Amino acid sequence: MKAELQVMQQMLAMQGVMFDSDGLIANYATVFAQGNDKVNGYMKSYQSLYDSIQDLEEGIQETFDKKLDLEYEKAAERLRLFNAKIDIELDLGKAKREWQNFKREFLNTLNGM
Repeated sequence: MKAELQVMQQMLAMQGVMFDSDGLIANYATVFAQGNDKVNGYMKSYQSLYDSIQDLEEGIQETFDKKLDLEYEKAAERLRLFNAKIDIELDLGKAKREWQNFKREFLNTLNGM
């Protein structure tokens, strides 16, 4: 589509149409007022194509941003689950040590009776 836009821009430039740095028609009203139906048709087509490209680029950016947000959320959830697993393993290790201490003390108490 961008290649087609450039071709149209060159055709219009040969008819006296000027463009700004963003690619928008700078002298639309002047050329349109001259009444050249062929050039006016080209300008309308160009503007329509330009608008379509802008819409597509915005849609692509929005899709990219949404995908990035989803990936960030997935990564954050994986990190939360990983941290929970570590916490559980640490708690389990602590519980095992406490059980061993209790068992040792209990057995010492029984042996001391």
